[in-house]
Amino acid sequence: MFRKKLRAILVPALLLFLLLVALILLLNSLIQNPSVQRYLLGELSKAIKYELSAGQIEISLWDGIGITAHNFKARSRVGPESIVASRVRVSLDAGALIKG
Repeated sequence: MFRKKLRAILVPALLLFLLLVALILLLNSLIQNPSVQRYLLGELSKAIKYELSAGQIEISLWDGIGITAHNFKARSRVGPESIVASRVRVSLDAGALIKG
């Protein structure tokens, strides 16, 4: 009886964990696609009013959930301001993501 209850809890939890891992791997493979990277950078550029460009973009799971971009460049559309960095990491707050 106890084994059935334990199994009824562990099997869905394991399946949910495997689904989460599969989604993270899918997201990582999608974000490495150059067309997806161009789309993301284009949408971010529209949102923050800066021209953005980056080399390789990848999902980073160490020290929290985040996105790492290599050879990052940001240039203002209206003024002479610009930023160039060999690597930029944007960390996301998991608690805020879960709360919505």
